[in-house]
Amino acid sequence: MTTAGAPNCLIVTGMPGAGKSTVTRLVAERLPRSARLDGDELNRMIVSGFVWALGEPADEAARQVELLHRNLCALANNFADAGFTALIDAVIPSREKLDFFLDLLTPRQVLFVVLTPGIEVCQYRNTIRDPRERFDFDGYRDSFAVHRASARW
Repeated sequence: MTTAGAPNCLIVTGMPGAGKSTVTRLVAERLPRSARLDGDELNRMIVSGFVWALGEPADEAARQVELLHRNLCALANNFADAGFTALIDAVIPSREKLDFFLDLLTPRQVLFVVLTPGIEVCQYRNTIRDPRERFDFDGYRDSFAVHRASARW
């Protein structure tokens, strides 16, 4: 991968367990100046009061998802301003959420990548994670359909 024409920001999305962290880490290692921004790691900065994206109360979960997305974009902008390619690893479940990211990252060049390895792969990858990193998620079928469709956004 060369830096000529490289985007200021690369967003990698996919359902939980798709390989977003692995892909962003591998790409970041190949760029001369890069910063990897992992949504899960950023969420862990909340020490008390964290609500998972699909958790309850739903309004607080939505507020925290928006906070996460704003923080990811703020960091991406700061790194891009300093000459780094920002690689964002996050679940982006709708075109509306992608547009939110793109609005906050304007006028940067953004490359959007969707990983869709299949439901079985994601489920297996979850079982081999460190127990602290595993997640309880039974929305694979809906999530897979959304992420497959997002390749056409």
